[in-house]
Amino acid sequence: MLYFFSMNFEMLNLMGLGSTSRLAGLLYITSVITQLDSLLYVKSIKKFVLPWLIWFTYLFVISYINITHYTTIGQVFDLTILLNILVFIILINHEKKDPGIFLKGLLSYAVGSIVLTILYYLKIGIHYEFNRVTIFDDNQNNVGLRLAISLIIILYACYQYRIKLWIKGLLLLSVPFSFTFLLDTGSRVSVLSLGLALLISAALIRTDKWYKKAILYVGLGFILYKGINVTMKSGIIIDRLTKTVEEGDLAGRDRIWTVTLQYIENNIIFGGGRTGFYKYSTESFGAYNGIHNVILEMLAFTGIIGLVIYLYFLYQISKNVISNYFQYKDLLQLLLIIPVMGMILSGHALNSKIAWAILAFSCITPSIFAQFKSKVS
Repeated sequence: MLYFFSMNFEMLNLMGLGSTSRLAGLLYITSVITQLDSLLYVKSIKKFVLPWLIWFTYLFVISYINITHYTTIGQVFDLTILLNILVFIILINHEKKDPGIFLKGLLSYAVGSIVLTILYYLKIGIHYEFNRVTIFDDNQNNVGLRLAISLIIILYACYQYRIKLWIKGLLLLSVPFSFTFLLDTGSRVSVLSLGLALLISAALIRTDKWYKKAILYVGLGFILYKGINVTMKSGIIIDRLTKTVEEGDLAGRDRIWTVTLQYIENNIIFGGGRTGFYKYSTESFGAYNGIHNVILEMLAFTGIIGLVIYLYFLYQISKNVISNYFQYKDLLQLLLIIPVMGMILSGHALNSKIAWAILAFSCITPSIFAQFKSKVS
């Protein structure tokens, strides 16, 4: 699953042709083009898909209305989001046609994170900003969250699903190295997302076999103990967490959000599109600043109208994930939503391909999830 593997390298420009993951996404769409009639079928998943199609159409209209001299074509018609929506639909239907394909994709993603970790230790493509490591010029929080997602996949899949023993061994061997890499990114939301996922696993994983419960609690206890010890020795993470608690430090987001809220107040119903907000942000900061919060992005771009559409989608996702947990006792969907919520509240989830992939995974309905479980359990 090249597309999932490539999501770890979203900022890597392949020979000047564009983002590696974007090219892999186009290749994925091309590879299934003969099946597009069935893979783009939305009737059975319209409650998940229609909100995005309506929102994207509205975003285009409102961005067109608010064209300014700052405007580029990409701000009026956001091809990246459109491609993400198309792949989102295709992935859901692909799982329906080939149950278990998502697990293969997620494991491929985890392998990609392991490769990224190896490159980190080889010091290939890395540099430091304020003592925080990044790789291939990516944002530190993006790197940290992708590593957190990978660790959740590895730990849960190795415990819960049928995977060859030697593959499990190799995957688990990478965990301490990837965790150290995550800490060096200095990403608070990544550490908190991973910690919350582990605590929820301890509370909600269900098994009828006593020895599996024993393995679970001993394993999680050991991971939490070692993880806390390593985290306490990470000066950058402890310093940033302390500043958050004691000083309310949000790494400049509070200033961006304050300015953004002033814009939202004047465009609360309809929003100003990407074009209108781009002009405002450029004039306010001297250069365009991303909002780092999807809820505020929805309000700034599409106003209350767009936010209501987005919240309806999140509501449908939440219902589906909870339903699957109670029916099939599987936590993977719920656990992976945690770091995505971190992206939604403090990052750029609208442009993150792994966020879109996890949202697609979370849309697997109970009937499809039953087939997924039969393949992997």
